[in-house]
Amino acid sequence: MKNILYDKKSKARVFGTLIITAIVVSASFAVLFLIPQSPFVETGSAATTDYLYSRSITIDHTKINQSLSYFVAWIYKSSDNDFKDHILAGGEDIAFYDSSNSTQLNHEIEIWEKSTGELGVWVNITQISMSVDTTIWIYYGDSDTAETKNHNPESVWHTQYDMVQHMVGAAYTDIDDSTSNNNDCGGERDSPTYNATGKLGKCVEYDGSDDGNGFGDFDSNYITVSGWIYADSTGDYPMSKHNGSATNKIQWVLHQDSTDGGLARFRIWPSGGGDWYDSDDLFSTTGSWVHLTGTYDGTYTKLYINGELEGSDSHSAGTIQDTVTEVASGCRYTPNNGFYNGRVDEYTIQNQAKNSSWVNATFLNQNSPSTFLTFGDEISDESSFTLYGLVNNRITFSGTANTQVWCNSSGDYNEHLRENVTANATTNVTVFLVHIGDLNDTDAWINASNIALFVSSDNVSYASMGSFTDGGSNKSVNKSTWPGGAGDNPFDGAGITDKSVDIYFLFKLSIPSDAPTDEFYSAAIDSCWIKPGHYV
Repeated sequence: MKNILYDKKSKARVFGTLIITAIVVSASFAVLFLIPQSPFVETGSAATTDYLYSRSITIDHTKINQSLSYFVAWIYKSSDNDFKDHILAGGEDIAFYDSSNSTQLNHEIEIWEKSTGELGVWVNITQISMSVDTTIWIYYGDSDTAETKNHNPESVWHTQYDMVQHMVGAAYTDIDDSTSNNNDCGGERDSPTYNATGKLGKCVEYDGSDDGNGFGDFDSNYITVSGWIYADSTGDYPMSKHNGSATNKIQWVLHQDSTDGGLARFRIWPSGGGDWYDSDDLFSTTGSWVHLTGTYDGTYTKLYINGELEGSDSHSAGTIQDTVTEVASGCRYTPNNGFYNGRVDEYTIQNQAKNSSWVNATFLNQNSPSTFLTFGDEISDESSFTLYGLVNNRITFSGTANTQVWCNSSGDYNEHLRENVTANATTNVTVFLVHIGDLNDTDAWINASNIALFVSSDNVSYASMGSFTDGGSNKSVNKSTWPGGAGDNPFDGAGITDKSVDIYFLFKLSIPSDAPTDEFYSAAIDSCWIKPGHYV
């Protein structure tokens, strides 16, 4: 299993690559050939035109007892043949989109193993509903490795996170904070075991004698501390900010108290002084993974064990005391004592108190991702497209400089591209995307801006959707963009249930007025797609 921590949809009908050759042979005419190459498959929206494959990911709403905003979900598959066969070795082609396929979601890859298809990714999901299932999309299979796919850990973990430690690395210098706060591991006590087997991937293991790690000094008035522990024996400090016994050096601890038979406690020291404010519950579990969360909102300290509230106390403490001591795992770091015997994984600190719904969903998601969410089948639609009226497998243009010419200048529109799809409640197809990629053009007389897309629903009346732009651009053909004069709007009708939709596509070439007539010019459209999308 490989742990990868990066440093700072829709079905597709695809026309494949179309080669455009513009030949100016005399002052009287020019010829433009669109030569269809071998079809390939892409998926996505206007922002996802480069991906060969996609799958839905559906979150079970029965696992959510209150709708959540900007929830960072653990998306995990222990093995998957589709991922193994189609995701690039480095995982750099992976992207996530929301249910409409229109907004890309930030993600952080923690696990990617090409040999088995094991994948573990943190994805920040904008909204998760408690009343209906929430669907997002994973896209992959893009060979353009230079393109950004939102491997963007710092944006996954939004500003309420002070520290996110996946506890992954071969040494303490490798254990880095995934947030923009750079609360990286800054030191160790003795020799913790790194890259031990964790709850989610790898973790750090402490021997209970003299091991520990420090993560720097940072404070918060209100707090949520959360993590997975695997105790080999009960007692002491898997997570803490506690500098010995001096009261002005104590801020908070989330621990098991060995003197009380393994009593689990979340304790804070109030800024106004006094004594511990804590919540606790008898908890002597060893030999298995347990999720602990402690919260403080200015009034209540709360302790959650495996997603359930087990202890709550009200106080009038106000804010938590600021201290000069390090956040630690495996011990109380500065006094170098209170050593914990066991493993710690997914150690996070937030600067606000999360509610019980967030805590419960976090536990359910991380403890059993396969019951929290399900993956749909891989979409790789290689169904054929139809090219009508072709001669010698070409779409031809002819005309003179400073003219606009259709494919087939007879004006009968015999040469055209047509796509048919049955729109229904399952596929929910309500948009087509037409994409033209960059032109390999050395002479610069013919480029993408010279080519306009025309559409029709009857192959008689056509209307323009406008021209393309160099560098790759898309046209979105849907109910709201359907142009007047292009026949009846095929997207009209409430629900569009089991409706067969025919769309006709034509390209028109505008030959520049200053194109010389005594030279030959050639250009190639890297790619051209016409495809239905899953849009609401």
